[in-house]
Amino acid sequence: MNVHIIEDKEPTLEELQELVGGYIELKELNEDTHLILNEEGYIRQLPINKEAMRTCQKILNSDIKTRHWRILPIRGDVVILKGKAKLT
Repeated sequence: MNVHIIEDKEPTLEELQELVGGYIELKELNEDTHLILNEEGYIRQLPINKEAMRTCQKILNSDIKTRHWRILPIRGDVVILKGKAKLT
């Protein structure tokens, strides 16, 4: 499973879809960081992405399971957009 981190450019929708392997879902980690994952990760039973879980925990500086998200566990390849990188 891959964790793609983009910090310096504005990826297109098509680029993000290619990186996660399908339709995208956007989750805000914090004000400057967003997680892009495959919207159908559960339906398609994609493998759990343990590296993405660890990376998100580091970004949040907390246990991701304490957040009010419904994305756990994170499945499939993900993209993390940081700083100037925004969804166009």
